[in-house]
Amino acid sequence: MVDVGELNGVFHVQKPTKLLLTLNIEGTEARNSYELWVYPKKALEKKGVIIAKDLNEEVVKVLEHGGKVLWMPTASSHFVAADDTLSQADNATPYTVGGLFQTDYWNYRMFKTICENNKKKVSPGTLGILTNSEHPIFKGFPTEMHTNWQWFPVIKESHPLVLDNFAKDYRPVVQVIDNIERNHKLGLVMEWKVGAGKLLVCMSDLEKAAKYPEGKAFYQSVIDYMRSADFNPSTEIMVDELKKKLAEKPRQVSLKELNNISQY
Repeated sequence: MVDVGELNGVFHVQKPTKLLLTLNIEGTEARNSYELWVYPKKALEKKGVIIAKDLNEEVVKVLEHGGKVLWMPTASSHFVAADDTLSQADNATPYTVGGLFQTDYWNYRMFKTICENNKKKVSPGTLGILTNSEHPIFKGFPTEMHTNWQWFPVIKESHPLVLDNFAKDYRPVVQVIDNIERNHKLGLVMEWKVGAGKLLVCMSDLEKAAKYPEGKAFYQSVIDYMRSADFNPSTEIMVDELKKKLAEKPRQVSLKELNNISQY
């Protein structure tokens, strides 16, 4: 390792910004590039949005009176985490899978079998996120349509919601791609118009994710979006219907054992 100097004055930004740092050795073709995300030091501003851990009667009244609610179920003391819906506790709703930043390895069923036979924790088995990078929720959180490093704290604190029981044409703001063996429709961020109010559901505990600059930036970007005129969900759902959908068990996927029969 060689110390070639310091970067000064580059990272004083007024808004969250993605930069590309390129280093090269003069007179050669040796070159490398690094993606960097830079966030200004600002305190979280949460005014104008009700932040809830539970969808209780008080929160329902806020929605009935036209309020805006950010609901984070995974932050609730009643939330029971599970790695997949096959092992979900009977009293645990909503139904989720585990949060996984890195894409799972190439054969979920085989490695699930190996882990279970060795009494090891099974990977959540998901394959990253899919989203619209131009969605206004990302005005304060530069992103591509796929997972990148700035998503790490948000996904690490998440348990994506199983959306199998919702309308087939419903698409979450941020979708999580499931493996082909299980193939659940999964959501990290969803939004609905509920009565006169507007509800945004985030399946990450953003209070925990906000310990990191990128997590705090995402949290602020979500709140800023909800306070703006852009927050106008196109899909309507009644509270009773939403609660019913969340309480219903999704389709159960029976995965047979798949053992590694190679000699290696």
